[in-house]
Amino acid sequence: MQHTGAEGGATRPRRLLLLVLALGLLLAAHASGLTFTVQDRSVAPGGTVVVSLAVADAQDLGGVDLVLTYDPAVLRFESAAPGSLAGRARVSANETGPGRIAIAVASPGSLTGTGPIAALTFVAVGPAGARSAVALEAVRAVTIDGDAVPAQAVNGTISVGGGPQTPLSPFAAVGALAVAGASLRRIRGSRSRK
Repeated sequence: MQHTGAEGGATRPRRLLLLVLALGLLLAAHASGLTFTVQDRSVAPGGTVVVSLAVADAQDLGGVDLVLTYDPAVLRFESAAPGSLAGRARVSANETGPGRIAIAVASPGSLTGTGPIAALTFVAVGPAGARSAVALEAVRAVTIDGDAVPAQAVNGTISVGGGPQTPLSPFAAVGALAVAGASLRRIRGSRSRK
């Protein structure tokens, strides 16, 4: 069966549109680049906490420069060390002002995969109930060849004196209700005997 001019003419623009859309999706997926995540943690007042700075889907990553901010009334920065993904990398961290750290990660070989690239140690100086955002203000990443890689950040929070309570699982909740019900029946039973 042969297409008429009108049908064949309508098919070409659709194919071209689908091709342009597919190319756009491919470029958008490639342009999204890396995601750096600061781990949420909780710490006792006066305690020390290690916060992981992780990267997702790294491919031939050679170096990263970051600016991290936190509330100096809540936390005191102590040190930075390589994370498990960056075992042989050199990590340096310098306080550039109150609550502001410049962090550099340089690797002699390419870093590929998902995992912690740095472990940051803080001491809680704020009171119980205090919280501090731990935010990545600037992230610059390059491949082992020096090519820039787009990057985005997911910030974290450190809570002093513990974070939110963990909710009970459905099984634990049913068990707690059963124990409470048995206790209530026991109390009612002892009252009715008197």
